[in-house]
Amino acid sequence: MLLSQPNTDEAVQALDPIEFYDLYHAVGPADAMVLVEYASPEQVQTCLDLDIWRGDQMSDDQLAPWVEQLLAVPDNKFEEFWKNLDPEIMALYLHRNIHLYMAEDKNDEVNIPEGESQNVAQTPDFTYWVAYPEDADKAELLRQLIDRLYAVLGIEKAWSTLEGMHFELETDLEETAYHFRTERIREFCFM
Repeated sequence: MLLSQPNTDEAVQALDPIEFYDLYHAVGPADAMVLVEYASPEQVQTCLDLDIWRGDQMSDDQLAPWVEQLLAVPDNKFEEFWKNLDPEIMALYLHRNIHLYMAEDKNDEVNIPEGESQNVAQTPDFTYWVAYPEDADKAELLRQLIDRLYAVLGIEKAWSTLEGMHFELETDLEETAYHFRTERIREFCFM
């Protein structure tokens, strides 16, 4: 019914974030993918707040399907979500799953430590060498995310995202993200 409305964006975004969350899960992630395309960042953030946390720890396994959803939306929507969702969430996801290496000079070879994944590729701006996980599906999802960052946000913003995640401590990222998540869900009277 929502998708048949003349202004689908307005109809979907008129839903309370909790109503959107319930509808998303009632329909199921595969069929609800089209809803995400029309959702507001607040609605998606609420879904992330309720789906990806296990206690006070963010679950990469629970976030991965949401990354797939974000990669499936058009470029303008991807940019809107990226700018309005908690930056710590994606930074933490990247921090846990990839390692960045940089040569002293762009013409030098980069030294990848022994024992590191050999699934390595350069970023589109040739600044970093990214060591992706050995798991092929996980590596492909992360590769698509980084490529999309560069393609949609541009070199400067993509670089600053990677730079930020590279130098932040995992514990600080998770603690900050959890704090913001807790404050938001309290507004919905959840404890």
